Amino acid sequence: AYAIATGLILLAYPFGSGIANLAVPAVTTYALLAQLPAFAGTLAWCLDFAFLLWCHIAGASGGAWKEGRVDYTGALMILTLKCIAAAVSRQDGATARPGLSPYAATHARRAAPTPLEWASYCLSCGGLLSGPFFELGDYLDYVNRVGAWENNSNTASGNSGNGSGSNNEATRNRASPSSSSSCCLPHLRPALLASFLRLCKAVACAAAYFLLAPRFGPSLFESASSSKVFFAAPLASRFALLWAAGVTDRAKYYAVWSIAEAGLIAAGFSYSPPPVAAASEEEAEQQELAAQNGGNAPMTTATATKRPKPASPTFERFTNARILGVECATSAAALPLNWNVCTGRFLRHYVYERLNRGGRGGLRTLLATQGVAGLWHGTFPGYALFFLSSAFMFESSKALYRYEKYSWPRWVANCLPWKVIKWAFVAACLNYSSSAFIILEYGPSVRVWRAVHFLPSFVMAAIVVVSKVVPPRRGRRRAASTVAAAPAAEAATGTGAGGAAAAGAPASQPASRAKAE
Repeated sequence: AYAIATGLILLAYPFGSGIANLAVPAVTTYALLAQLPAFAGTLAWCLDFAFLLWCHIAGASGGAWKEGRVDYTGALMILTLKCIAAAVSRQDGATARPGLSPYAATHARRAAPTPLEWASYCLSCGGLLSGPFFELGDYLDYVNRVGAWENNSNTASGNSGNGSGSNNEATRNRASPSSSSSCCLPHLRPALLASFLRLCKAVACAAAYFLLAPRFGPSLFESASSSKVFFAAPLASRFALLWAAGVTDRAKYYAVWSIAEAGLIAAGFSYSPPPVAAASEEEAEQQELAAQNGGNAPMTTATATKRPKPASPTFERFTNARILGVECATSAAALPLNWNVCTGRFLRHYVYERLNRGGRGGLRTLLATQGVAGLWHGTFPGYALFFLSSAFMFESSKALYRYEKYSWPRWVANCLPWKVIKWAFVAACLNYSSSAFIILEYGPSVRVWRAVHFLPSFVMAAIVVVSKVVPPRRGRRRAASTVAAAPAAEAATGTGAGGAAAAGAPASQPASRAKAE
């Protein structure tokens, strides 16, 4: 009830009567969960996503955001992800389809939530204001204090890692209010410190945005005076101005996402228990001796001196953006892992993997995933241009990664000049592409791209074509740790900057969790 009340208040203040539109996908999806579980996911995609598109078109949402006006479609976008994810997970649990990915099998749900649980999930934690997306099962584990949020003794006995524990009745009954609070108290100080640091990050990013936006905002490409500066500048300066415009636009997303992360950390939702280290052979022997001697084992000098220091918990479960990971990336594969990570998790597990069953993801699957991400943002041409370009950016990064791994000498990947070249390439492609996301209109976007002679587009396309004509030799495999590009580039699916969704984020839950209700 608290989550519902506070969620409605937070939404009513900026969006007013527009929040009535949020009831449509929430009520529709819950009816599907309860009455048509075998078709819930398919129907949710058709109904909820179509309603989101209709609201985007009716309200011209992209134009409202560009002008700095708040619009309820932003909250509707997050709610649509929640509704579709819950419906697909319910359909997976109802049909028990074979061949589900570990992530899908982990989150499959065999029963619908109660109306109170559903309303709380939809409105909780102020998540509809700016995200992030999170799974229904994770939220119910959190409010019931099971899994990762269980008391320390139970967590240490088997619910370790970054994911939640099993959401079953036995575990739920074991978690009493006193035990659930004991989970949080030992880590209150690091949690508050992490939350405070996120707020400081938000303030710094907001200050940077307000400082830079008058000079490097959308007016750089559109106003008569500023556009003259851009189009009259030398080619290298135009790329530098594109970089400044991209960084400025991303700063506002860094700010709002950091505020959301601070709230989730302070609430305890972002808590991940410290990993439990496996016992050494000597410790196992001591435990066996203790069992044989009635629970008392001799303490040797070795065991006394080698006692490991307890690991610390983390609060990165719902981190949505890492500034250095985006701005200093030397591979486009790093962008989905550091930008809009939680939305990327949805796109990867509910779009990319389900379009790619039984095979490796190719350019067509990547283009389809990027198309969904573009439509999720709206119907302006700038979204389509950005996501189409970002698909080639990721595909070219995958090609470079394969050449580094299979064909080129090992020293090339670790060479500093090559890393600098890759950083410049990623930055140029990212900010070139994101200019269309900022401008939104087709004509002005193409005009900006033409001002730099479409060079990033030609280079990305050339790399993809060459990799198909002259594929990298696979005669020898090297350890991925010797390659500067992240191994995730082999399956990178996502987007880059300017408020887009990153679709290559790894799952934060172990595959061992079962959603048995």
